[in-house]
Amino acid sequence: ESLLKCMTKLADEGNILLQPDVRSFSTVISAWGRSQSYGKAQRANELFEDMLALYENGNESVRPNVVAVNAVLNACAYTSAMTDDLGQVMDIAHTRMKELERSNYGSPDQVTYGTFLKVCSNLMEDPDSLEQVAELIFKKCCRDGQLGNLVLQEVKHSATPELFEKLTKKSALHDVAVEELPEEWSRNVVEGKWKRNRRNMR
Repeated sequence: ESLLKCMTKLADEGNILLQPDVRSFSTVISAWGRSQSYGKAQRANELFEDMLALYENGNESVRPNVVAVNAVLNACAYTSAMTDDLGQVMDIAHTRMKELERSNYGSPDQVTYGTFLKVCSNLMEDPDSLEQVAELIFKKCCRDGQLGNLVLQEVKHSATPELFEKLTKKSALHDVAVEELPEEWSRNVVEGKWKRNRRNMR
């Protein structure tokens, strides 16, 4: 992060070649997500908001994208319940998700949905509320064609076996792959298309 600050300072002084871009910010945000530091979700979100402010002020090189949002969500998902304000972390995740949905810089992909579900699974204490979120996210993914294996795994982890079977028409007692479900549900997942193409070429 100190290198990012140095690059920003030098760019402000006229060295345009050192101006940080969205990849620079995303790399630092991801590093916070992998750290064990207190307040890492808050710091990751602050960096994202710094980047967003620069973009809104006309800096196209820091135009946010889904990778940057997913990095913030990942920091939220692996926040320590022993040290952080979990309510604040949930608010960060919810804000990043909702703003991405209505933004002009991207839309949620299967990693976004899957990581958001992991945030909820790790931080929400009420199992009934968690189930409601799991059902909502599953239906959104199917609607958007973004049902990847990460989402399916997190739904299975968050929902009761009865709800999982209701949503997928598959038993939760068995491993279920995306390829076994309607293709329309995963039509926009790069991972899913790649796997289906390999299967069809055999």
